[in-house]
Amino acid sequence: MSVSSRSTTSHVEKERVFRFSALKTSFGTYRGVLIVLAALLIFCSIVQSSFATVSNFQNVIDTNAILMIVAVGLTFPMLAGGFDLSVAGIDALSGVLLAKLLLAGVSIPLAILIIVIGALLFGALTNGVLIGYFGVNFFIVTLGTLTITQGVSLQFTGGNNIPLFNEQWLIELAGNNFGGVPIIGMVAAGVLVLGILIMRYTGFGRMIYAVGGNPEASRLAGINVARVRLATYAVSAALAGLAGVLEVGRLASAGPTTDGNIELTAAAAVLIGGVAFGGGIGTLFGTFLGVAFLGVLESALLLSGISSYWQGVITGVVLITSVTLDRIRGRRGAKKKLLESVLVTVTRSTEANSATKEA
Repeated sequence: MSVSSRSTTSHVEKERVFRFSALKTSFGTYRGVLIVLAALLIFCSIVQSSFATVSNFQNVIDTNAILMIVAVGLTFPMLAGGFDLSVAGIDALSGVLLAKLLLAGVSIPLAILIIVIGALLFGALTNGVLIGYFGVNFFIVTLGTLTITQGVSLQFTGGNNIPLFNEQWLIELAGNNFGGVPIIGMVAAGVLVLGILIMRYTGFGRMIYAVGGNPEASRLAGINVARVRLATYAVSAALAGLAGVLEVGRLASAGPTTDGNIELTAAAAVLIGGVAFGGGIGTLFGTFLGVAFLGVLESALLLSGISSYWQGVITGVVLITSVTLDRIRGRRGAKKKLLESVLVTVTRSTEANSATKEA
């Protein structure tokens, strides 16, 4: 066998080993939530006759599509090592402003475009600039913008909901099914797939992971850390604006308290899905699993006749458990990497000594 053939074979074997290792690592990341989600689905299907039905799964998709969109948006700044509390306020304010535009005679497509672009600019010019360029703590900034957006929503509505029962096109967009699947669920799936493609196959996605993993090393490598962080908050705000628009159609009204506390539920979904709170680790597929878990859990509680208030308690317990396990895994991973680096150093030292003796 020639040298080139041996080199090619070795390269192919290394590629196979790398792919198997990546697949194993990926499964290990999602193993916990996958097992719990599968067990929950099986248990509920056996115990509750109305759980494993088409209508129930349609309802799960319909009621969690908004959460999925917000959670996908929130994943971007969290992977970059940040957090966005303002998504709930942007969600509600987007719905209120959409209602105002529609009542003023603006067409639905133009109004939606204005709202989404406006939300993107708001997230970029407030959260993005202050956090990315001025280094202000992300909790302080996003808490402040959350309070501002909530206050503006209350001022515009006087604390009351704005009915929009005459906007049939918007209502049908968010409330109808296509091929048995809620249209709003298709929109959420499209957002998820687009997000996955961006994170996996674009330089922007790779820079987000780099910034979340080590901002200083990313800066030294030539990455504009401030610009990347600004872009993640712009994405988060834009998707929160889109969620607010769709929620108006789903509820046929807009209000200042619509989707209250969705930022905490979205954060729970993202963290349950395996995204590290410090950034740099996690995927949007994990976010999807986290949303699916919370949606199935909510459906199971409602069908069992258990008070919906218990959902928050259970979600909180699951969230604390998942973050604790993530921290434990992180420590074990750090110890493993340290041991591997020591072994590599010792091996190289031994090889160098052997080579010296032979010489």
